[in-house]
Amino acid sequence: MKKYNLSKIMKRAWELVKKAGMTISSGLKKAWKEAKNQMEEILKFRVYKDEIFTVNTVTGEITGKTYNAKKFIKDKFEAKWNPVEKKWVADAEALREELTKWSEYYKHYIVKDADAETTETTKDEIVEKELVNRRDGFYNKITYASGKVVYSFVG
Repeated sequence: MKKYNLSKIMKRAWELVKKAGMTISSGLKKAWKEAKNQMEEILKFRVYKDEIFTVNTVTGEITGKTYNAKKFIKDKFEAKWNPVEKKWVADAEALREELTKWSEYYKHYIVKDADAETTETTKDEIVEKELVNRRDGFYNKITYASGKVVYSFVG
């Protein structure tokens, strides 16, 4: 079940009433619409194995298991690490622009909620491991019992 910050929604509605001259009813409708759109702007990414992190495209915050994906986050999203809050911070506008410009590329990393739950709860057994030479270098090819094949760059 999605949870919304009701206080924030009400404050936004009153802000719309006072500054934009809306009625409280139309202000609440608009504030709720913004809150629902904001909830859809949180994406889950998997770049390395079972490590999933979230990207908030509204605030530009990146949180979760990001240690092994730090190079990806720095290069692709131009994010900076905030050691006090223990999260990555990127420019939200640039982040949205990057995700829309290269949407075909990023769709391979985006994880649906159902996929995230299944990979975290069930561990797939490794059937075969081998080193493969591809065009851009060597990769570890790992084949799982479910048929899933994962390539990880070696060098």
